[in-house]
Amino acid sequence: MFYFWLQTAYTPFPVTDILIPVMVAIMATIVMSIVYKNKPKIDRGRVIIYFQLSYRRKLIRSLWTFPIHIVIILLAIYITHMRLTVEILVFIVFLTGNCLQIGYNYCMYKKTEA
Repeated sequence: MFYFWLQTAYTPFPVTDILIPVMVAIMATIVMSIVYKNKPKIDRGRVIIYFQLSYRRKLIRSLWTFPIHIVIILLAIYITHMRLTVEILVFIVFLTGNCLQIGYNYCMYKKTEA
C-alpha cells in the first residue's frame, strides 16, 4: 500500500524508482561486508566477489572498471532523458563516488603494504 501511495502522489522525480534499488544495494553491501569481514583476502587468481579481494586487487579492479562505469552512467543519462541539472548531479555523484573509492583503496593498500 505504501508503494502504491508513493506512486500515486505527484512527485517531480519518481522517488520509489530510485529509493528501492538504492536500499537493496545498501543492504546487500552491508550483508556482504559482514559475511567476508574476517575471511582471508585473495591477492592472486580470479575472484568474482569484490569483498574477497585484498586492497591491492580492489584498487586494480576499481581502476579498470572506472571507464566502464562512466560509459554506463552516460548511457543511462542518455536513455532516461532527465533534466540537465539532474543529469549533471547524477554524473558528479557517481564520478565522486568512484574517485573516493579509488582513493580509499589506494590508501588502504599502502597502509597494509607497509
